[in-house]
Parts: sequence; C-alpha cells; structure tokens
Amino acid sequence: MAYTSIFNTKPKKENANSFCQRIVELLNNIYFCEDNYVDNNGKKMLNCMFKYCNLNTGYSNIDDLIKEKSVKYRNIFELCNSAEIDQEELLINIDIIANCLFTFKPKSNRHFWDPVEAEEIVLLIFKCIDQYLLSLGYRLKSENNQLFIIENEIAIDVNEIDDDKIREEVINFYDYKNAKNLEEKEKILMLLFKKLESKKNKISTIMGNSIASTLNNYANNIHIRHDNKTSSYKKCYNEKINDLTDEELLNWYNYIFVFTLNIYLNLEKLKDININGGYK
Repeated sequence: MAYTSIFNTKPKKENANSFCQRIVELLNNIYFCEDNYVDNNGKKMLNCMFKYCNLNTGYSNIDDLIKEKSVKYRNIFELCNSAEIDQEELLINIDIIANCLFTFKPKSNRHFWDPVEAEEIVLLIFKCIDQYLLSLGYRLKSENNQLFIIENEIAIDVNEIDDDKIREEVINFYDYKNAKNLEEKEKILMLLFKKLESKKNKISTIMGNSIASTLNNYANNIHIRHDNKTSSYKKCYNEKINDLTDEELLNWYNYIFVFTLNIYLNLEKLKDININGGYK
C-alpha cells in the first residue's frame, strides 16, 4: 500500500490564545521605520499603518476603534494573556491587522527596515490568519482595496453525490488547507470535466447550447485543461488569463467549480424534463 505523507494530515484547530501569541510574535519580528526611528514593536507599527490607512475615518489608534465597537474588547496584544477570548473580539482584531497590512503603502518617513524580510513575515501572518479563519468557517475576501471576513459556505450537500471519488474531491475542494491551493483545485476541476466529457451532447440537449459552450470555455481557456499562461505555447496562450493574479484565478476556480458541479448534480435529474421547450 502506498504511503501518504504525515504532513498531509489535517492540522489540529489552533486555540484562540495560541493564535494570538503567534500573530503577535510575527508582528514583533518586523522592523519598522517611523520618522527615522527603527523599532520592532508590532503594536506601534500597526497603529502607524492604521493612522494613515484610507479606511481610518478619524480614529486616533486601533484601541480607539475597538472601544467604539465594545468597551470590553481588547487589542490582540492584550488577548495573548487572556484566558477567555470572545470570538467576535478576535475577528475584529484579525480584520484590523489584515487591512492594515493589506493597505499599507510605504512613505519616506514610514517603511519596513528590510522590505524583503518583512514581506516574508507578512505573508506568513496572512497564512496563519487564513488557516485560523477557515478552521472557524470563514475566509478573507478582497473588494475595492479592502479585505472582508465572510462565511466560507459549502455550496452543495455532499450527500447528494453518489460517486465516492467525486464526493471525496468535493470535500477536498472545500477543505480549509486547500483554500488557496491552485494546483489541488485544478486537479479536482479536471476530474469533474472528465466526468462530463462524454455527456457533452446531453448537456447541450437538456441544458442548452449556452451552458455547454460556457462549460467548454471554462475547461479549455482558463488554465485548467490547457496551459493558457505560457506565451511560447501559442495554440492555447491567453494574455488575459496570464495577467490574472493567483487570487483572481482562485476566485475563477471557485466559481467554475460551483458551475460545473451543479451541471454534474442536475444533469440526471433533468434528463426527463424538456426545460428548453425544444429550443436551444
């Protein structure tokens, strides 16, 4: 029997206190310059970022904003030593930290001392935040240069799926450890496309040519079945797809997955119903 790496085992859910400690430790490892003074105080750094953040509507610092929400809520640096942490209290802190780091733009009097090292730590902070949020059933979504914490809903009931392999891969698609894994999501989408390949005529007849054409477009032109991002591969290269960021491509994959899965789930249900009235 083939051995599967122990590192693929789903990690234990991190408790709120240890999560806070980890984020604070990472923030305090970033050396930040403000008015020619270098420090690695994470709270001072975030307050500086927040002060000049375009999302700040007049608050003097992070604590000022948090107290506006609730007088009992504390910042993440205080939560590290707390035995009890309210979930919304922690989500508010994650919201602030994520947006401060996401919208920060260096200026002559405030910047990272070592931008490369700082960027590595910031990416690690976001990885920790993503993993923790996903374990709670949330995820980050960017919109209009702001990050929002939204629910990470599963689009369908897996009990509807008879095929064991498809059911397993649907669960994998929504598993929080695969939330930003483009390669894993490509593999799962390919499995769905393969399942539907022999049913192209049925899809066109039952659901219409538009649905069939859209499915074919997604399969072949959005870097799933073919390499649409390598310019030397002229047959399939697509400049618009190549210009997509990983996050934009990930959003496309999530949308395509729901679109494709709904075709897979509903095709057999609709086979005896002429929903097109004879027209395509």
